Amino acid sequence: MRSLSPSVTVKETGDILSLEEKFQGGTGINLTPPPASIVSNEALERCKHRIELIANTLQLEGFSRIDAFLNVDSGEVLIIEVNTVPGMTPSTVLIHQMVIAAIIVAVTIAIVAATAFDFGLAKLGP
Repeated sequence: MRSLSPSVTVKETGDILSLEEKFQGGTGINLTPPPASIVSNEALERCKHRIELIANTLQLEGFSRIDAFLNVDSGEVLIIEVNTVPGMTPSTVLIHQMVIAAIIVAVTIAIVAATAFDFGLAKLGP
């Protein structure tokens, strides 16, 4: 798997993001990629490498979202959760990351869906 640019999610108030902040446009703040004033390019690259190692170790396929805390100095990550079927709206982090990477979202979703369908058929057998 390949890691897209990490995002920093900013929580304005409280301790936990609400569903609205995660999925509804205009309510949450995602910085993709994080500004260099927050995370150095070196730490971002180390983070991406570590996330790729985790995804490959877990044998993730298609696309997923790995939520983690990032040490902005070292690039070390502390995994919070792995979402193998992440929530997807135009406001979610994964969509922002695809856009920044110049990935065509609709085409990507179609390819992942077709691959999953083919995989499911192959498991069913003849």
